[in-house]
Amino acid sequence: MAATGTLSENLEKIAPYRARLAEQGLKNMINGEQVDALSGETFENGTPVDGSLLCTVAKGDAADIDAAAQAAKAAFPAWATMPAKQRRDLLYRVAELIEENAARLKTQGAAIQKQAASTQLSMESLERAFADINAALDDIATFRQNALPTMAENILGMERMTAEAENRIQQQEQGNQAAPTIELDFTAPV
Repeated sequence: MAATGTLSENLEKIAPYRARLAEQGLKNMINGEQVDALSGETFENGTPVDGSLLCTVAKGDAADIDAAAQAAKAAFPAWATMPAKQRRDLLYRVAELIEENAARLKTQGAAIQKQAASTQLSMESLERAFADINAALDDIATFRQNALPTMAENILGMERMTAEAENRIQQQEQGNQAAPTIELDFTAPV
């Protein structure tokens, strides 16, 4: 969705969002919750429009990555028992959302560039903004090329293992049904 209106009109529209972002900042997302960096450290993030402070961002480090990895490990059993079709559908939805947002970022970047011609945006700020957008698009492409095929392979492997386990369970059940019944009489003299 392209921005419409003048730069000042658009800045006025997003003012409530910027105020909330400035007040709350950006935190790390771990186990479905927004949390501060374990170290408590943050860094400042400025807007490419005028260089002013947009918000503070939680400065994650190895401890935060470890916490996120532990949360992911704890969540894995639920993921592993989820039907493969449901996992596939979720992964495709994630990919769709990434693509949808990439297109929106590209469109917004074009709108910023158009407004830059009639405003006092510096070329350096625009170059940083477009470099960030390009980096995000590269990350999305890398994710699609690397992560999705690996995840698909894992899902297929899990489906294969599930089918093998189901087959062995059926064989066991058939064996139990076919086993002769042996009755022992412990009351008769030997």
